[in-house]
Amino acid sequence: MQSEAYPAGSPLQAPLVVPDEPCPDGYLENHWKGDLERGWRTFEDLMSGQEDRWQDLGERAGVRRSVFNNGQALHPHELECTRGVSFFDNVQALDVFSCIYNPGFRLIWDHRIKEASILQRFSQAEFLFYMVIRGIGPIYWPRDYIGIEGVRFYKPNGQVVTDHIPSECNCIDVIWTSVDNPPSGPQEGKVRGRLNIAAYRIQNCGNGCDVTFMISLTLSAPIPAYIRRMLVAECPLSLARLRDSIPTFGVCPYVVDEQSCLVIQRHFWDAESRKSHMRAFSIKPGTIVIMLDTKRMYPSGIMMPTIEGPGSHSVSVQEAITGDRLFVHVDQTGIRQNWTLSFEPRDKDPEPDASGNWW
Repeated sequence: MQSEAYPAGSPLQAPLVVPDEPCPDGYLENHWKGDLERGWRTFEDLMSGQEDRWQDLGERAGVRRSVFNNGQALHPHELECTRGVSFFDNVQALDVFSCIYNPGFRLIWDHRIKEASILQRFSQAEFLFYMVIRGIGPIYWPRDYIGIEGVRFYKPNGQVVTDHIPSECNCIDVIWTSVDNPPSGPQEGKVRGRLNIAAYRIQNCGNGCDVTFMISLTLSAPIPAYIRRMLVAECPLSLARLRDSIPTFGVCPYVVDEQSCLVIQRHFWDAESRKSHMRAFSIKPGTIVIMLDTKRMYPSGIMMPTIEGPGSHSVSVQEAITGDRLFVHVDQTGIRQNWTLSFEPRDKDPEPDASGNWW
């Protein structure tokens, strides 16, 4: 079996610099709105309800699989658009979204992704990303992608929110698509692929959610038939891994900022320790909410959060009586001063002399 030759048309580029702060002075202007709108049009076409365009591939691991057929010949470099549909029991749409949105949690279940970073942030929910998908054995180099994420949250009153995570919603659509003019070329040891569309629709249904996943991508090299068959069959099954990860690990924390108080630089969750770190600064006084899964992820609660950084004096934290959320209050004195809020699980009873460090 021969390894893939590195394409002569993909010269090595200067290393991509991933910023520590993807929006250092505030959320940035989105210069890739046209790419995002194109992605939404593709998503809406695929979700238009014309089931006769989807070929059934059967059910596996509780996922109903299908492949899109529009009657046109595919480019040899392009993988067919595949779809998976499954029911997630005992979770709501925001829970599922959090486990997709948070890169630390996503690396648990999405085995295709080797690394992912935010390059520019346009709002809490919309950003330019860099992502590396693992190579396939000795045949394919890893593929890297630069694209944009967009989200639509459908609230119970019919309002559609696109810039922040709301406290309630019945349905969520989230898409990723490559941008036509990325700020950097392929990185060393990688081939630049194209993500035509990757998307989820997450819809509340009774005591759970109906979740649909679709993906179509280009590998920038001819795809051998046996690898094509394997990818078409396997891609939808990432939905099963996502579904099964939630009962095992729980739902990672997520931030509700309906008052638009914050500019969030990063919100990192560590899979091994379950520690959560959020770096942000306030642009006006108000209150945000950090939602906690105290049934599965933090059954014993969390230790008292720590707040560090120049703006820490302006931040105070209050735990809800129910224990399932933190209220984070920011006042006028720390406007545009960075701070980091961190917390970790409380998995045992505190020692008598350390009780002040626990909730």
